[in-house]
Amino acid sequence: MIDKTLVENIVEELIGKADLFLVEVKVSKDNCIEVFIDGDNGVKIQDCIDLSRGIEARLDRESEDFQLSVLSWGLGEELKLKRQYIKNISQNVKAETCQAGTIEGELKAVGENDLTIERTIGRGKKATTEQIVVNFDDLKSIRVII
Repeated sequence: MIDKTLVENIVEELIGKADLFLVEVKVSKDNCIEVFIDGDNGVKIQDCIDLSRGIEARLDRESEDFQLSVLSWGLGEELKLKRQYIKNISQNVKAETCQAGTIEGELKAVGENDLTIERTIGRGKKATTEQIVVNFDDLKSIRVII
């Protein structure tokens, strides 16, 4: 089986200082490799193609056969990295927390250990907003609302 850490290291080397970043690598028992990337300014199809070619060039198909997919992290997927939170400031999100349950609103800020979501309560002229600070330790999941 191809080592997941090896693939992660190859991806990090190939991405370098680009605005792209690695979100996740999955390697199945039968060597199906899935590489998920994201970017501060989005991900182009050409980015996935170039990265796929770079990975294939560094892995030896003769010693171990594999199937490789390089994918952009999809809309609606759970955000996993702080860099993704920062990228999505000003977007509407749905956060699942341990303490407060579900919080929906606009992601306003990302700090060192927490993030701030602003939600609207009520409608019309009586509507008010509140800002909720969620500690990363309290966060179960967070997704951008499409």
